[in-house]
Amino acid sequence: MQDTPELIEERLSRINRRLSDMLDVPSLPLTGGGARALDDPLWVWGVVGGKDVGKSTLINALAGGEVVQKGLEVGEGTFKPSAYLHADDENALRARFVSLNGLSVGYHAVAPPVMHSLALIDLPDFDSLFANHAEQVRAVAGVLDGIIWLTTPKKMSDLRGICEIRRVLKDRANFIYVVNKMDWLLAQSAAPSEDELNRVAAALNNQIALSGADANDARCFLISAKHRTKAAILASIASGQDRIPPLLAKEGSGEVLAQTATRSETDAISTAASRLVDQFDDLRVALTTAPTPEKSLANKRANFAFQVGTQAKALLSHYQPRALVDRLNEAVSTDAIEECVGRAFPEAYCRQLLTRLNERRVLVAEWSASLFKKRIACWPMLGVLAWPFVMIGMAIASLRSILPREDADDRDGAFRFDGIALDERADSARSAVLARLGSAAARAGVELPDASAVARRFRTETLAVADAHRDAVIQRYLDRSPSFPGRVLRKWFPLAVLLWFPIVQPIADWTLAGAAGAIGFNAESARVLVGILSAQNMLTGLGVSVLILGCVTGAVYSSAVRDSFAAVDALRTMPAELSAQPLVQTVADSIAQPVRRVADELATLTAPLEELAGKTV
Repeated sequence: MQDTPELIEERLSRINRRLSDMLDVPSLPLTGGGARALDDPLWVWGVVGGKDVGKSTLINALAGGEVVQKGLEVGEGTFKPSAYLHADDENALRARFVSLNGLSVGYHAVAPPVMHSLALIDLPDFDSLFANHAEQVRAVAGVLDGIIWLTTPKKMSDLRGICEIRRVLKDRANFIYVVNKMDWLLAQSAAPSEDELNRVAAALNNQIALSGADANDARCFLISAKHRTKAAILASIASGQDRIPPLLAKEGSGEVLAQTATRSETDAISTAASRLVDQFDDLRVALTTAPTPEKSLANKRANFAFQVGTQAKALLSHYQPRALVDRLNEAVSTDAIEECVGRAFPEAYCRQLLTRLNERRVLVAEWSASLFKKRIACWPMLGVLAWPFVMIGMAIASLRSILPREDADDRDGAFRFDGIALDERADSARSAVLARLGSAAARAGVELPDASAVARRFRTETLAVADAHRDAVIQRYLDRSPSFPGRVLRKWFPLAVLLWFPIVQPIADWTLAGAAGAIGFNAESARVLVGILSAQNMLTGLGVSVLILGCVTGAVYSSAVRDSFAAVDALRTMPAELSAQPLVQTVADSIAQPVRRVADELATLTAPLEELAGKTV
């Protein structure tokens, strides 16, 4: 499901706050409002410019009367946003401006009917000495639909103006660039009038390009807002020129200059004045014609997409999280961190350590008991006879306590080689990784685990690996299955022994003796048979059976002990280098884990920013 514009703005704000907290960097001020502009049918133009560029004059000219209140253009100029609109549009505009957090806005419902669904916002001078003027411009700009960027020949190349254009989060297709007071320039310049207009147009296109937009003559206007007719413009030019005397008279539809002016100069000035009048008329049409609802929505969506993309790029530039993520991941890559850890925990150390641990912990008694219990369970009726052996084996196994019960000094001694303790090796590995991280660790607020924590984990994992070695060795003997004859012998031999001596053998002996003497079965025979099966005789036979089964049990236990010693020999000859890598990896993971956690969190914040940087709505 696609996020709504409101959710997208909230996501940008949330990422901004989180990155600020994580990196301990002041958050980047974000100007929103593009989402709210999508909610109403108005098209709102904002008149933006420096001090004394004629914003109020332009609004009066577009409205066709004196709609701007007197006194706003003196002193500090326009000191708060002033909206000029049709009365039917005031409620919708007020609803849009609710998001400005109480910013004072003046509403003047004086626009003519032709401007229904349009609004002009006269904004404070962004280059005023009053600091809050620029702040108001940036706040209101977020909820505008289009920008009228007004300047003059004097201020056209002002670097502050270029910077301000970049801060206005609007699609550049919704910008109109206007150079006012062109009559003043033509009056002051000794260059041909047409050349001056072309020079200013070229300079304006250059400023537009520096501001991050493509030059488009259809959105660039050179005007004289104060003098909107050809005659008024010529009079203004003439009154300000030293090289051309004032306008003297009119003849028909044309103007006649003093006889001292050449015909070419007169024609050039007249042509330039006509060009200014035509461009103002085109500007009036562009600003007083409301776009269709479809085009308005498309342009607003383009504005919002530009806002989102620009703010996402600004956040990426401000925090530079991708470079930090790459730096962290590079510092704790598998090869890099294992190289750092491997110098402190070389393979030779790990092999010697595992060998020492195996030699210090011989488990013959415990293994013998385990093998015996596993194998005796396969012999029916031997469990009762086997319990003394089991108890003896368990008692011996309980005495094995070389490593688990030795004191801390002896336990640490098992990990000390060449006079270097385990904590020292852990601290060396930690310092190597920290040096590789460099300033990235401090910038991302990464805290590596201390040496004692690394040592504890290494000790635990090493003991676990040693135990796994021992378990793997003995498991081969535990998993050994008897052959088919062995399985038959185990199943029937104990039963046969228990039946043979107490019962079967006496009966068979009597039967064979009777058959040899041809004695028939009679009362005397029955008496003899009962005597043979007396308790004394059966107990004697049972004792013989138990003795035989006890010997079998002893043989099973002897086999378990023999295999236990074989397992110990196999353990001592096991190539320990196969397990050296997991031990190094344990230390590497212990040290790198907090770094990777921070890098992963930064990556989860960076990915949506990179996606939003090119987002379309």
